[in-house]
Amino acid sequence: MGSTVPVLIIGAGPAGLTTAIELHRHKIPFRILDKNKKPVKTSNALAIHARTLEIWEEQGLLEKALAKGVIIKAVDFYEHDQHILHLSLDLINSVYPFTLSLPQNLTEELLTDFLKENNIFVEMEKEVTSIEEKEQHVICKTKNTHGEIEEINADWVITCDGAHSFVRKYMNIPFVGNEAHQHFVLADFNSKSPLLSQSFFIFLSNDGPLIVAQFSKKECRIIADVSHDNDLKNSTTVSYDQLKKLVSERCPYVFDVQEPSWTSGFTIRERLTKKFRHGKIFFVGDAAHVHSPAGGQGLNMGIQDAVNLSWKLAFVIQNKANAAILNTYHNERYPLAKSVLRSTAALTRFISINTRFFYVFRRFILNLLATFRFLRKRLTTQFSQTGIRYTDNYLTQDHLFFLSGPLAGTSLLDIQYALNKKLSDSLRGIENYLIFFGGENDINFEEAMQLRDRIAQKYRGIFKFILINKQKYFASWTDQTIFDENHLIHNGYRIKVPSIYFIRPDKHIGFRGKMTDKEKLMKYLEKIFI
Repeated sequence: MGSTVPVLIIGAGPAGLTTAIELHRHKIPFRILDKNKKPVKTSNALAIHARTLEIWEEQGLLEKALAKGVIIKAVDFYEHDQHILHLSLDLINSVYPFTLSLPQNLTEELLTDFLKENNIFVEMEKEVTSIEEKEQHVICKTKNTHGEIEEINADWVITCDGAHSFVRKYMNIPFVGNEAHQHFVLADFNSKSPLLSQSFFIFLSNDGPLIVAQFSKKECRIIADVSHDNDLKNSTTVSYDQLKKLVSERCPYVFDVQEPSWTSGFTIRERLTKKFRHGKIFFVGDAAHVHSPAGGQGLNMGIQDAVNLSWKLAFVIQNKANAAILNTYHNERYPLAKSVLRSTAALTRFISINTRFFYVFRRFILNLLATFRFLRKRLTTQFSQTGIRYTDNYLTQDHLFFLSGPLAGTSLLDIQYALNKKLSDSLRGIENYLIFFGGENDINFEEAMQLRDRIAQKYRGIFKFILINKQKYFASWTDQTIFDENHLIHNGYRIKVPSIYFIRPDKHIGFRGKMTDKEKLMKYLEKIFI
């Protein structure tokens, strides 16, 4: 007789651990297991972008993360010995306009410690050996290092077991794509070089790019394209002498290189599963998509997959939302993963150009970026994942067509509107939020109260309400009130008329409209919630 659990999480990397944290926040029982020991011992993925930092603040992890990592404020591009582009991350439209350089072992340690503090433990060295989907549940057979077999009956399975996913292969789900014809090596080592400050450095040359990334006060990483190096083009390691040679040939500065603590070699894989959901089984992170490490998107994508899925699954399990909402996990994340796969592949090929024609083309593009701020802002928005927008499904409705500002489908724009006060501070938690904006003139308070009461009575316990007004408080409004006396929030959201914004638990804007669109809002909510 097997054990039964509402949700089984397979894989305890950053995506699986984030799924566990989010389900715990929603009070959903689960088990999480991994065939390996966790956390990982090697540094692996390093870049934590602004959107993930916003998620970590919501989860209460940001302060610890910042203490462990290195803040990166820019990316600097060089061609040979010429500095051609300083890409400042201050352009990112976030209260965290930077990238945090944090090795994956410390990221996993951070997430695992959160779970341990809440008496949740990863079942390590427990491997899934078979999986069978039934009409009402999924049967997973597992085996530990002692050879003991356990059958787990799960209502839902979330697969986070990486690029070589056992579950995906066992179920014969295609992983479509290719192996890029590029081979890279990486090495982690201590360095005292003054070059390392608060930037990532990309040195472009005819031999291929050399990337330098600091991830602690003393440690840094070198990544180099060695596709055209006869000694290294198939190598899975790099020696100390080979590393020094790569640096001396491609970096124009004196760079103190120490004996590496870890080296690796890899060929870029670009693959995507065409279904992020298969019945009661969901694929998250590298189990669903893998791509070039250019831009450091992979780990961040996996974390955001987990956040997107978790609230939807939790609401369905708790009978708060219609089951059809689960289809929007694929509808929202698949197009994004496909887009990221294309952009990271293009970026990899761009920095690896080694022909005369494309060398001139690359210089032209970099000069354009150096010249035009709006192009740099667009690039950093994509890089930081703060520009993600979910469209083309019923969870996104925008009735403020005449407004710029944050659109429906984008993540909440956080704004510091007073000393030590940010908008996100008022939206903590796992609930849905409805924000009433007063606009240029005070909102019709009675109309706002009636709509609030109507929603609160129909959907008990799953909404919180916020009134953001520029002119005055209403003493009889018993929910949260933000007095936007400096108009910073209204200006940031480009609000002129009394408006309503629905904020999902993952802090994306689901609906925005004028107060006169309240019946459209009610119909929108009826499609989602029970």
